[in-house]
Amino acid sequence: SDISGIFYSQIDFESEELLQSDFSKFNRGFINQGLSEKYIKKTEKRNLKRKGVSTMYEYSMSPLQILKDGSIIGSMEQFFIHESVQNDSKGHPKTEYRYHYNDIVVFKVNNKGKIDLVRKVSKEQNSINDGGPFSSYSQFVNNNKLCLIFNDNPNNYGEQGEFSVKDTRTMESTTFEKKKNTIVLVELDIANGDMIRKALLDKGNTNTFAVPKKFSINYKDNALILYTVRGSKERFGILNFKS
Repeated sequence: SDISGIFYSQIDFESEELLQSDFSKFNRGFINQGLSEKYIKKTEKRNLKRKGVSTMYEYSMSPLQILKDGSIIGSMEQFFIHESVQNDSKGHPKTEYRYHYNDIVVFKVNNKGKIDLVRKVSKEQNSINDGGPFSSYSQFVNNNKLCLIFNDNPNNYGEQGEFSVKDTRTMESTTFEKKKNTIVLVELDIANGDMIRKALLDKGNTNTFAVPKKFSINYKDNALILYTVRGSKERFGILNFKS
């Protein structure tokens, strides 16, 4: 669905009284952040049909998380399916489905009901006729940081695993080809929005695919259960973190 900002409200169910509300509108710079010129033109053309209202489209919300101080952290991801029909060599129609899992938007509502943090994490994941099993992301909160894990193109990272892209418009997309994948971790500071992005695997382990949709978080034991696939082999792991 199309979105033009982040809205929050708190309502007393018994009295039906509006207790708190806030709205943080996305400006054009935020909407266009990390987008190619071609994609920006496509977005602006779409917005013209909506009477000039600037929006981002096809975003799906992930479950919200309430922090110890009463504030709320949330995220959403751009997801859409492109369907096309072409004739094969025998003239028979063949339908192709392209699955797109793109940028993540992170936001925080403080314990006074005000939206005090909105950040975009650039990513582009594409796959064909598979339902996108290796796309999307998993998240957990650790030591006042929101941590995001997903698959990415290793060409976006240096030899030491550091995120080496200076302009996110030049990022290479994730296509899930063998030896062209790495699993990455983004740590976003909930207090100030600063981000650290790095590869969890070295360059010699680039044909392992994470399956973030099947990760499981256990806050009782401070652990994230990982599930990855490498060829025909399935692997499970545990990522321990501080409380």
